[in-house]
Amino acid sequence: MLLWTAQPAQAQPALPDTQQRYRIEATVDPAAATIEGTTHLRWTHPGATPLTSIPLHLYLNAFSHDQTTWMDAGPLNTVRFDDLQAMYGDALWGWIDLQAARLHTPSGPVALTWSYAQPDDGNPLDRTLAVLALPTPLAPGAAAELEITFRARLPTPIARTGATPGTLVAAQWFPKAAAYTPQGWSLQQFHGPTEFFADFADYEVTLHHPPGWLLAATGAATSSTRTTTTFTQRAVHDFAFVASTELAPTTFTVKPPAQPHAITVHLLQPPTQTHTTPRWREAIEGALHTLTRRVGPYPYATLTVVLPPWRAVRTSGMEYPTLITGLAGDPLWSTWPIDTLKIPEVVIIHELAHQYFYGILASQERDEAYLDEGLTTYWEGEIARDLYGDPAWMGHLLGRPVHGDQGRALGLRRWAHLLDEPIARRPSWLYYPASSGAQVYPRTALTLRTAALRHGQPLMDACFAAYYRRQAFRHPTLHDLLDAAAEVSPDLRDTLREGFTQPRLPNYRVVSASSTPWTPPRGHLPDDLDPLAARALQDDSPEGAYLAILDPGHGDQPGQVQRVRVPFAAPPPHPDTAPDAPRYVSAVRLRGPAWEHLPTLLRLDFEDGARLDLPWDGRAPWREVRVLRPARLTRATLDPERLIPLDVFPEDNAWDLQPDDAFTADWSLWFGAAAAWLAAEVSAWL
Repeated sequence: MLLWTAQPAQAQPALPDTQQRYRIEATVDPAAATIEGTTHLRWTHPGATPLTSIPLHLYLNAFSHDQTTWMDAGPLNTVRFDDLQAMYGDALWGWIDLQAARLHTPSGPVALTWSYAQPDDGNPLDRTLAVLALPTPLAPGAAAELEITFRARLPTPIARTGATPGTLVAAQWFPKAAAYTPQGWSLQQFHGPTEFFADFADYEVTLHHPPGWLLAATGAATSSTRTTTTFTQRAVHDFAFVASTELAPTTFTVKPPAQPHAITVHLLQPPTQTHTTPRWREAIEGALHTLTRRVGPYPYATLTVVLPPWRAVRTSGMEYPTLITGLAGDPLWSTWPIDTLKIPEVVIIHELAHQYFYGILASQERDEAYLDEGLTTYWEGEIARDLYGDPAWMGHLLGRPVHGDQGRALGLRRWAHLLDEPIARRPSWLYYPASSGAQVYPRTALTLRTAALRHGQPLMDACFAAYYRRQAFRHPTLHDLLDAAAEVSPDLRDTLREGFTQPRLPNYRVVSASSTPWTPPRGHLPDDLDPLAARALQDDSPEGAYLAILDPGHGDQPGQVQRVRVPFAAPPPHPDTAPDAPRYVSAVRLRGPAWEHLPTLLRLDFEDGARLDLPWDGRAPWREVRVLRPARLTRATLDPERLIPLDVFPEDNAWDLQPDDAFTADWSLWFGAAAAWLAAEVSAWL
């Protein structure tokens, strides 16, 4: 700890003034997993109407029993709690009790009373929100000086927070004032699918702890003894800490070119795993370089990355201001065959990106969780591409590249049958059951990736830079993101708005494709019809080919049949223009998403090497294309460059009239090799 606190202070960019100040002094008892303390909160009223109460979040009470609102809809609502109770006993549960609350006035302290509120679901067993009653109304611009004593117990790790022998991850462990918005108090209980929302504040936290325990926390340690450590940090909306006897620190600095100051990084992991430090350091440095260059500077002087021991694995993968937890520090990640996967690195990257799209751009996750998790998931991919390249930004498995976008698409398509409401709906904890994860993470990320591929990465980066510049240290909404996009490109704004507000996923499909011999017309033909001119309307010419396009129209646009000449994207190397050469009628029927801002390309490939590329705006629900050529159609493909990753059913984007032997051979060889390896491994155990 002496080494930890002896580092020179780093200069940091100006942080905004805040209207809250927390001064907390608490005693941590790792053996009992308890925290007892006093919070001194100075809260300045930013609104225009007198207030008669101040609400407090008591998040730890979500873990107090198995019928809280969080437990009822949280990730463990299908787990048998009687089994967990038998395994852990009373150590399973966590809670926080208010012991006293006082308002300091010029005439002395006044004891306050409180009650519990359940504004979301009326659950009388949920006590994650308390409301302090003020003796007199608090005027706009006035400050309330509160002193709150509390006693808390950390649960066995279930999610986010908890205590194990040797390591405590303390998150949402103290009474915290609710956020105050222009509409008034943001009153909410703690729901499983959402996280935390609060106003920015300045923190000074003094923790008393047993000797020999390493402490890390939000902000920087400004003083330390064997048994007391004080951390301070300005302009953050939360404070978390880690206490451990099982972790070893590594400290280094990162100074991206776009960053005005160096960032001191503390990496904590089990001492047996310090040989993996270069992997995690590369991910941390790469994330900071990409984010500072393409979004904006990191405003704080420190960043702490914790890889907890395996016993505390359920505290991994979380974000708090200037402190994140990656996956558990464990030999598993260095074990063949998964040692070539980038899963631990991508988790670190994801949580670090949350420093922007949770920490600095502090959206209300209860209402618009996709602005935190979805935007972070998008940037997770962008950072990994910068670091590890396409297509293997998730690493390799048994020699094959693992593409993260394909993994997202597979995850999204699994839940696609549940998605019949838009991403942009409120509140985020009331998406259709079991669909919130798909909406918030992969659907949002693939929507942004699709917009970037359509409009170009520079425009998308400029949008995020404008969003950061406009909304840092505020509580932005989707409207703010769209306004930033409009500043860069109205077309980009329209694409994003449609992607966030359409109820269903887009799906381009080739419904059918055929190529059959053509027979000349029989019957009574006009005498003045020039056979050569007739064939020119139906056949190849040096400029391209004539097509008939059937389109039913959309909205107020009537349907029509067009006959147009389309230039070759790739002319046939040896065109067959002999009058008696056989001709083929090729017909392709398509289905589209009927979106306004999601155009694509239809590619037609012929056996003589010719290629036609036909743009389609996708606004009509279907389209049919017919062409007469002296060569059979071999393949019809929609979105051939895969510029719409949000279309998570790519297998119906093409129709092959001939088998793809190369694809079959490639995967047959790989699966054959994988099966041989598996058989050899199994036989070793026999």
